[in-house]
Formats: sequence, structure tokens, C-alpha cells
Amino acid sequence: MIKIEKLAASKQYPDWIKKSVPFQKMDSIRKVFPQVGLDDYTEKVCIDNNGSKITALLLVEEIQKSLNERIKKVKTFLTKTKTLPKRLSDITLVVELMAQLSGIQDLEKFIVYTPKGTISLVCPISLLSGGKAVFKAGISLFKVYNRLSEMLADCKLVALQDLEKNYHYKIFSSTNLPVNTCTLHFSSSTEEGVWDIATMSMRGITSCQTWQGANNYAKLIGSIVDPCTAVIYLTNGTPTDYGTKMVRRSLVRYVHNVTNGKPCLVIERMYPAFDQGSLDIFINSLSSRFKGEIEFVDCKKNNDSAYLKGLKYIIPISPEIQMLDDKHRPYIDSSLAFASHNDASIKDESNIKLQFVKFFEEHFNKYFKGNRLKKEYGIDPASNAVISNLKTKAEKRKILIKDEKILAKDYSLTIASDLATILFDRYSKAKYRMYDTYGIQDSFYSYLSKLGVSDNAASRMSYDLYDHIFVTNRIYA
Repeated sequence: MIKIEKLAASKQYPDWIKKSVPFQKMDSIRKVFPQVGLDDYTEKVCIDNNGSKITALLLVEEIQKSLNERIKKVKTFLTKTKTLPKRLSDITLVVELMAQLSGIQDLEKFIVYTPKGTISLVCPISLLSGGKAVFKAGISLFKVYNRLSEMLADCKLVALQDLEKNYHYKIFSSTNLPVNTCTLHFSSSTEEGVWDIATMSMRGITSCQTWQGANNYAKLIGSIVDPCTAVIYLTNGTPTDYGTKMVRRSLVRYVHNVTNGKPCLVIERMYPAFDQGSLDIFINSLSSRFKGEIEFVDCKKNNDSAYLKGLKYIIPISPEIQMLDDKHRPYIDSSLAFASHNDASIKDESNIKLQFVKFFEEHFNKYFKGNRLKKEYGIDPASNAVISNLKTKAEKRKILIKDEKILAKDYSLTIASDLATILFDRYSKAKYRMYDTYGIQDSFYSYLSKLGVSDNAASRMSYDLYDHIFVTNRIYA
């Protein structure tokens, strides 16, 4: 465990993290990974960057394509718009330079290898205007590109796309690494490990969880405090303001496979872009340290993770997550959901269904206690019509819940058990998602209708069940 007070003093966390609910109310941060043999660690890894040449050529091709498209649009603009001589001259210059750069046919001339084995992309020829070099041969291609973008903006035209947002640039950056000089870090349960999670989008990789101005930056708090979240990354050692530069990274989540009850590690979407070699390194490194048998689930190219939807894999929920609202819960790339029960024990891997059913029953009977079922919904749990239609008889329910104090005549609990069991079984087959509002209500409605409950009562009760048990108690992700 890591004491919050010590953690906040050890690094320069922004105020919005230090003043957040978990940092104010929690004494410490705990992570599950050390329990399964995954203490924070670092190790040297060998990187095969043979694919960097291919990604470099694709990037150059993409840059030339962007330049040609912009030239076409600028020329169309000039045919439709009257322009002052000075502005026309400036526009003509930038169009001329873009045309020279985009017209180079031999793309391999852009590639220069450095002593470290990485590729440097350069402008292979001097870009001229009036016989004079505006950009000399050998200058960085990225510098030329960015300057051309600035020149367009100076002409009050739309600038070129930011290179860091270009997919091919991200791919090239993630593959263009020095040979045999990278270090792998797995981080979760130490002060440095928590800092790595907090700064994962501040050290060379940007995402929606960058500290300033990103869409989901607040969700970073959830990733910091969630016991089941870690980060694995490769660094080339280049210093940044927040630590060494991350060149590839993925969040790692400890989850349960509901089908067989076994623990799993989900390696989520890789940033800045997917790389199979890095994924292999991550999996091999983690599998060599994990105690016992482990299943790995990886979210591959373009976040293709449809197979994670539903309840085949769920994240154990914890008190830390329960205290957070949606704004501060972890951002999850993989369509995973938190477990639909309140048991925060991560060690118990065999009774997820039992916990869910018991939790559902508990809240069912809190909400529908006394004669509310009969008075408000016209449902008599002890009526012959209801009893005869119950799919799960009370005696069977006793075996499932293993609670001898529950009497066979307590049919309201039997209804709750049926609803919970039907719902859980359907989701475990991945037919729905836990946050599929209509799917949940439809499951309730169908069951109640079969008990002989009127359409109106079944409809109202289905909505009330969803609103109270799922929404009020925050058991959806």
C-alpha cells in the first residue's frame, strides 16, 4: 500500500488530483498486482526496428499526399478569390515549395540512418525560389513540413494537419527506436508506479487523459486509485519534465473470466499506435513473472476489442471505484465493465455469480420491502399463479445461495433470485452489456410478464428495478 499523504508530497501532482475525493478521503492506494507476483519492475529489452523503414516510407507518402491535396485546394481558392499582390506572392511561394517537396519520386532518398540505428527523415533536395534555397537539402523533413504549415497560416489559409495527430506519424514514432536500448517498466504499486500511471499521457504520448484540456483527464483519478489498473511501457531514456519518455504503453487490467472463474490480464489499446513486436514483449515479460496460470487478452489494432463486450471478462469493483462518479471513473478502451456486485474482495475468484445474485436480492428486498409489491404493483409473491410460474423454486434457490435461514415460503426472495440469475446468465453469454438500459429493463419485463403480472405493473417495476438497483447503487460501468 502507498500512503496518500506520502504520495502527494513525493511528486508534483496537479491540484485537481490532490484535491479529488479519493485523495481527500483515502489513507492509501492499494494494488492487486503484487499479490499475483507482479511487483513493479524494470528490465532491458531488445527491440527489433526492422519495420521502421516501411513505416517511414508510408509516412513520407502520406505527407506528399497531404501536400498535393492542399495545393489543389489553394489553387481552387485563388481562382475564386481576389487577392492582394503581397498575399498572392506569399501564397504562390508556399505552393511552389510544397510542389517541389511532393514531387520527389524516390522516397528512399528521404531516409537517413543515425549511428543508433534509428531513421531520420530529411528533405533530400534544396527547395528553391528564384534560384535561391529556401530550405537546404538535409534539413529535417518535419521542420520543413511545420514551416510550410506556418507559411500557409501566415497567408491566412488553413494550416497543414498537425503531424502528431497523423496516424502514420504515430506508427513511425512507435517503431523508430534505437536498437537494443529500450527499458520496459511495469508500474502500479509504488510511488513511482502511481506517478507513471498519472503521467502516462504527459511523457511523449498524448491522449484524452493529458492533464490540460483533454476530454477525459478527470478519469485519470480512477486509473490511479483502481486496485486493478497498472501500466506497462517502453522508454528510450529520453528525459521529459515528468520522467523518461514513453515510446509505447498500454494499461494493464486485472480481470476475471466469468466463464471459468480464472484471473486474466487485459492489455489494453497500445499508444501511440499498435505494434505487434511490443505487444509480444509485454506479454512475454508479464507471463514470466505472473504466479500460476494466467490468460492474456490483448486489444489489438485500432482498438478492435468487440470480443470483450458483455460479461465474459469483468473488472472486480472496489470501494475506491464505488466512491467515484462517472466523471472520475477510469477511462476504459476495451469495453470492459466493472463487476456487478459490491464485494470488494479481489482474492475471491470463484463466486462472482453468487455475489451478484446475493447483492441483487439484498437491494430488491430493501426497495420492495413489506407489502410494496402487492400495494404498488399488484404482485402477491405467495399467490398460486406466481408460485406456479417461478422458474427457480425456493428449494433450488436455497442450494444456490447456501443460506439455510431462508425459508422456502419466502417467494419474494425467489423472485429476486430468478431475476438476478436470468440477468447474469444472459450477460455472461455476451448478449447484452451491463450499461444497456433497455436490455436490462426488457429482461425484467419478460420475466415478470411470465409470472402473470400485468403489462403496466411489469413495465413500472422493470424501470424501478433498473433505476434503484443499477443506477442508485452504481453497479454499472
